Amino acid sequence: PGNYYNSIAAGALQTTDGKNTQPAMATLTVSPAPPAGGAPYLIKSFWPDTIMPGASSTLYIDLKNPSGTASKLTAPLVDHMPTGMTVVGNGTDPCGGTLTAVKGSNVITLTGSTIPENGTCRITVLVSATTNGKADVAGSYVNTLGIGVLRTTTGANHSPASATLLVSESADSGPTLSKSFSPALIREGQDTTLTIYVVNSGATAAKLTAPFSDHMPA
Repeated sequence: PGNYYNSIAAGALQTTDGKNTQPAMATLTVSPAPPAGGAPYLIKSFWPDTIMPGASSTLYIDLKNPSGTASKLTAPLVDHMPTGMTVVGNGTDPCGGTLTAVKGSNVITLTGSTIPENGTCRITVLVSATTNGKADVAGSYVNTLGIGVLRTTTGANHSPASATLLVSESADSGPTLSKSFSPALIREGQDTTLTIYVVNSGATAAKLTAPFSDHMPA
């Protein structure tokens, strides 16, 4: 049980169009036992997960309900984004709740949603890394929802959910990498699928010039 951080370093992808200038990372959370009473859990991610300063990315927050009973929020779900990350566009909630995501703020609040039985509610919000309307310097912005922040009629989340947004001046140069686990939260002994996206934004095909290796954590 625990969090497993899988990262690929800058320069690991070597092609005829250059190397990846930014790392790629994904987190897999392993839970020691099934959540009591089929409690819901959270998964979050950014797409794209690497942007240039001032550019925008979509934040996805997935509310998962593994039980056979609909799960209604009993308290607001509040996401306090890290300093320097702000809302820049409208958000969506497909599950009948009220999503508050004010442009320029770094707080997202969801109230009143109902997660269907054995289903998912995917919240989306357009965000960027800016301060006072100006693009921030390059860096990593880690957005985390802690244990117990998702409170519902079928229980609360037993594991945290995190995602990292990388901001870099060279985000659009050369090939890029991103990666994810699906599902990103599993129990001991379960399997998950690791997906590595290799993206070429250039006008010509990019051929690998060296083996591309991903060294997973112990």
